[in-house]
Amino acid sequence: MEKSSIQPFACYADPATLGPRWTRWLTSFELYADGKGLILTNDATDAIKQRRRALLLHMAGQDVQDIFSTLPRTGEATDYAAAVTALNTYFVPQVNAAYARQTFHKISQKRGETVQQFCTRLRQAAKDCDFRGDNDNQIRDAILSKCTSEYVRRKLLEDGPGLTLARALELASQCERVEEQMAAMSITEEKKSENTVNRIVTTKKGKYMKPKEKAKEDNKTDRQCYRCGFTDHMGKDPKCPARGQTCHKCNGKDHFSKMCRTKRQKKQKVNTLDEYAFIVNDDKVPDKLSFSVGGVELKMLIDSGATSNIMGENVWEKLKAEKIKCCSYVLKEQRKLYAYSSSQALTIKGAFRCEVKIGNKREAWCEDVTKDSIL
Repeated sequence: MEKSSIQPFACYADPATLGPRWTRWLTSFELYADGKGLILTNDATDAIKQRRRALLLHMAGQDVQDIFSTLPRTGEATDYAAAVTALNTYFVPQVNAAYARQTFHKISQKRGETVQQFCTRLRQAAKDCDFRGDNDNQIRDAILSKCTSEYVRRKLLEDGPGLTLARALELASQCERVEEQMAAMSITEEKKSENTVNRIVTTKKGKYMKPKEKAKEDNKTDRQCYRCGFTDHMGKDPKCPARGQTCHKCNGKDHFSKMCRTKRQKKQKVNTLDEYAFIVNDDKVPDKLSFSVGGVELKMLIDSGATSNIMGENVWEKLKAEKIKCCSYVLKEQRKLYAYSSSQALTIKGAFRCEVKIGNKREAWCEDVTKDSIL
């Protein structure tokens, strides 16, 4: 037995869509009947008309048959046109053209929908709008105002007053192809950049040189200078303020520490720390510098090789007497401090933090106080 892909019409489903659903079902049936050879022509026989009418009612289902039996002016058994007219009158309500036009003007392009697909929806909605032969212009204007792509709208406006619907669809298709190609190219470039590793060349002096690919990017005005960090000049500019300066991080030349690319070594946490002391004393020794320690003037002996700063108890008492501004703290780890050429650890009495000033430069400083006599 032959099976048809056309299902019986659901006449008791959503009443809000009854008319459009019936129109679509009837269109499918018309195509099916033509495919079966029941084609209506001017010289079609009564037998063909009778078979087509019977096939319509049979495939529509029992619910439609029950409704059809109550309708007036259904015609004779060979009158196929009268049967279709009666069913259309029942299922398709009276069209309100004003409401249909309001619905038409609210239609917008959906996300991911092409302009051609958008135009198809507009054509379907324009059938009931009674635009009196102006459907193409109304659809063209709707595409121009409700299209989601600004690039497409700009191209349509550039075409001028002679823009037709056919020309609008042609331009929109071209624009969409260009956007798809540009998106595909962007994805390809991103994948290439993800797989690219810039090589850093280290010279004997410890400087870091940029690869050629990175140097080309420095020509862009929106890039930072790799020496000083400013954006108003390039790294090759001889007037760069970082030229001739020494980096406080790596001791390299011609760049500031904030732009230094040298990685800091991670400090390992240990329970016991052996450190050498930078001694602060108030004895009269040559080559001492005057510092302001917590607001108190003090002369110090500079030892750049020391890993810790200490002072004797006598100096600490002097600072307290002159009301030093500082903050004491408790040492969390057990440290051992040694004076140079000494194997005996110093006894730490306490520790404090304060601000140290020399000239116009200020810096936070941590200091240890020892009971031992410091020479």
